[in-house]
Amino acid sequence: MLKTLVLVLVSALALSASADGSDIQAQIDACRHGMFDGRGGCEIEIPRGVTLVRETIVSGGDSSSTAQNGLQVRGVGVADLQMQGSNAATGGSILQWAGEPGGTVWEHKGGTWPSMENFSIGLDPGNLAAPGGKVFDGTLSAGVGIKISANNSRGAPTQMGLIRRVNIEGSRDAEIQTSIGVLVTGERNDDQVDGLLMEQIVVTRVGVALRNENQQAVLIKVDSSKLDGYYRAVQLIEGALSIVDSQLICRRTVGDCVYVETGPKAGYLRLIRPYMEIQDQRAVFLLGGGSQVQNSYGSKFSILVDGGYLNLQCDSSKGHCQTPLVDGHQRGDITFRNNDFASAGGRGPVENRRFTVSGSTYSQHPRDRFNIRFDGNEAHPALGTGYSANDPIIIESIGKNVVVLGLE
Repeated sequence: MLKTLVLVLVSALALSASADGSDIQAQIDACRHGMFDGRGGCEIEIPRGVTLVRETIVSGGDSSSTAQNGLQVRGVGVADLQMQGSNAATGGSILQWAGEPGGTVWEHKGGTWPSMENFSIGLDPGNLAAPGGKVFDGTLSAGVGIKISANNSRGAPTQMGLIRRVNIEGSRDAEIQTSIGVLVTGERNDDQVDGLLMEQIVVTRVGVALRNENQQAVLIKVDSSKLDGYYRAVQLIEGALSIVDSQLICRRTVGDCVYVETGPKAGYLRLIRPYMEIQDQRAVFLLGGGSQVQNSYGSKFSILVDGGYLNLQCDSSKGHCQTPLVDGHQRGDITFRNNDFASAGGRGPVENRRFTVSGSTYSQHPRDRFNIRFDGNEAHPALGTGYSANDPIIIESIGKNVVVLGLE
């Protein structure tokens, strides 16, 4: 009995003690460096409990001599920060930001076959000075959970990376817009981040769950994951991104669910069998940037939404509500194919809810078009029947050179 009690006390003390991020950084620094070093490969362990990260943990390198290949980072398990709160350390390995506000918890700069698995990241350490005691209001929050970068000009691309079973949580007491769960970028935003797979990741209570701003970031895939941003679930600036069998939560009136802003280059987005929970959004798909910039470079965007369940839950308890399915201006194509436009849950009657389609272009050439296509979709039988138009999806406002197909 006494022996059991002693073991319990020792275990409790071990869990309450906090490790330091500098210990993990020391492990990484001790691994081999060099993009062309055939003896690369190293295992990094994140201990059980809370590891306080006061400065960004950096793996890989931004040159051929400092890049690291085959770096494997593993924790002992994923802690559910939302459910366990301050006791989440008992659930596995946690990297808890404790540095300057706006910082990055982990950055991989360059190197092939990096992997990160089985741990959690807490962006917000909590504000002890807040009235009423400690709250997670974003005041001291990190700006980015995981940053994946590359530098081609110095011989340090990032290829065939893996982020698996990682939980990233932001500020649970304030709907901040500035933090990012996972950021895919590059030194010049045109460096290679190829073949990055994110599998069974959960990103919640951040401004943007996933942002890709790298034009050379191709073969980026998210699978069996949950992306829940206060402001946006997904933000695609350039490059290619596929999201498969995943949940996108779209909650806030100030934001949009998926934002695509194609600048000088092209952007390609594929959503395959997504579940999208849509509340009072500014738009489900908001297209920005505009063809003023695009026309100078001949760039465009392409979006495919295939086999999804788009669940509209805008608040219709006090009357009609509608959410733009597509809005904004761009040059390119968006296709909705074999989706179920549904309405389950939320406040108020289903018949007082509907989707709208609107768009405009700033085209300078008659061949520049913004095509919106619908093919093989179905809608909830009551959706939109409370409106005079009696349609679940209506065309509300269409600008020059915008073509909508399949909404007969």
